[in-house]
Order: sequence, then structure tokens, then C-alpha cells
Amino acid sequence: MKRTLVSIAFCCAAGLCCTAMAGQLVAVPSAGAGTIALAMIKAMAGDTVLVANGAYTGSVMLKSEVVLKSASAFGAALDGGGKGAVVTMGSNATLCGFEIRNGTIGILSSHGGNAILSCRITNNRESGIMCVGNAPRIEDDVIVFNGGSGIQGWNLSAINAAVNHNTIAYNMNNGVALGGNSNMILECNIIAFNQNEAVKTLDLSKMSMTNNDFFKNGRTPNAQSSNNFSLDPKFTAPREGFDFSLAADSPLASTMSGANVSIGARFPH
Repeated sequence: MKRTLVSIAFCCAAGLCCTAMAGQLVAVPSAGAGTIALAMIKAMAGDTVLVANGAYTGSVMLKSEVVLKSASAFGAALDGGGKGAVVTMGSNATLCGFEIRNGTIGILSSHGGNAILSCRITNNRESGIMCVGNAPRIEDDVIVFNGGSGIQGWNLSAINAAVNHNTIAYNMNNGVALGGNSNMILECNIIAFNQNEAVKTLDLSKMSMTNNDFFKNGRTPNAQSSNNFSLDPKFTAPREGFDFSLAADSPLASTMSGANVSIGARFPH
């Protein structure tokens, strides 16, 4: 049975990934749940765990059917301490609003129904997001400066593998890399300045790519449709302040405005 929501004001203050939450809101830190690990023990299916701003070191096991949410965009940082996956997701779980950093892998997802929303995933030694079999919904994320690929997948189905409105840039391997019998839907992403391929896959015909911007990667997909772009996004301050918004003079911004389409992550960064 889902429990009563106990802190509506705290939830609304976050202003992030707003969805109806019927379960109890477990605040971290609080008198009853001083750590994320303890909050995961206490949380039940349908609950939301809201994490106050600050840095939290160590790996997180995100319980199935639980929402783990930062109180503000990138306000709470999950730091893997240099080893392992920073976040390992159960099934039908949601991760929202965090900075995920300094792990071997940023986020590991291999179960169905997961969502990774409005996160900044950076400075992990290997891939930013690793997904196997069941792909999460990946939307409005900034996936940058990882030592491997931004997103790495294996045997993914396009039914579940929708990757929309992300900024995937400056990763040391590929922007998106897929192995096995994978297909994927890519829509409205900026995939730029990755060292190797923008999209690496065994069979490009299985990819659906629309309204993406591929710019200055080591290699861009050969089979781009006329609905994709190759324009300098002109990020505002990507290295100085992790600001991946588009500068006022960005040719991509003016093109998108004329087409009435938004592209890249859609929240303040």
C-alpha cells in the first residue's frame, strides 16, 4: 500500500521532474533518514526520496519503483569515489536532477521501466550511462567529459530506448555506442565534440535519428537524414562553468527557433 505524502512543500520547492507522487516523501538528510542508503531501506514502492543539496560520496543502489530526486538541478552530487557504478538502478525507478560523477560508470541500468531525467553525468572513468537489455528513458541530461562513451548500450530495443533532448559532448570515446542487436530512437539531441564517433552501432539502419545536431565528433553517421543538423552549438561556457546552454549567437539556436523545435537538454544549466 502506498503511504501518504508527508512533505508537499519540500517537494514543490524542488521544481524539478514534477510528476504526481502518491508515495511518502523521504527527505535526506532528515531525522529519520540521514543517508541515501538508509532512505533506500525505508522507501517503499511508489515513494520519492528527495535529497538536499550537497555532495554525497559512495555508490547508490536505487530501489525498484522509487524516485530519487535532487532538491534542485545539480544541487545534489553523487560522487562515486573513483570506483564502481555511482548509481545502479532497480526496475521502474527514476533518477532526477543529480550530478553523477567520479565513478567507473556513472549510471548502470539493466532493468525495464527506468528513467534518467535532468541529470549531469560527468567525469566518470568509463561510460556516463551503461544500459544492457532494457534501456531507460534518457531525457534532458547533460552527459559530458566522461572517459568512455556518453551512452553505452547492449542489445537494446527501440521500444524502450528513446533518447531525447540530451546534450552529449566532450566524451573521450563515442557520443552513443551500441553493441549486440541494438536499435535506438535519437531525437533532438546535441552530440558534439566527442573524440570518436557521434553514434557507433553495428547496424545504422536500426537507428531512428531526427532533429539531432552532430558536430565535430571524430566521425558523424554516414546515413544522416535531412532532418538532422551539423551546426556549431556554441555552448555558453562548457569548460569554465559546465554551462551547456546555447550562446545567443549560436547558429543552432537560430535554426531551432526558426523550425520551432528545441534541441539539447531543456533546463537551466
